[in-house]
Amino acid sequence: MAHYLYWWGDCLEPADAFEMYRIAHKYVINGLRSAALRHIAKWISKSSVLEDLRTREEITLFPEIKEVYSNFCKAAYPHIPNDSDELIKDVLGLDMAQIRSLRGF
Repeated sequence: MAHYLYWWGDCLEPADAFEMYRIAHKYVINGLRSAALRHIAKWISKSSVLEDLRTREEITLFPEIKEVYSNFCKAAYPHIPNDSDELIKDVLGLDMAQIRSLRGF
């Protein structure tokens, strides 16, 4: 599903929320940073989280983004494959096996 931003009657494809966060962080544009972070949080999914952890350096560069991904992984732990535990630990510092055991999985 494509999302478009209408600008003066023309259709522009949306910008990458991670890039918008970088720009907002660099130039201290707090409203844009918050909006980008909300967009990132809204679009994390069980099918995209592992690829994001492998490819998005912003997750390790910006604590706010890392926290969003950490919270997602904690909440979605039953749906995240066990073979991804090492990746999650390396990128986010979370021990998914411990989280599963504490919650009875």
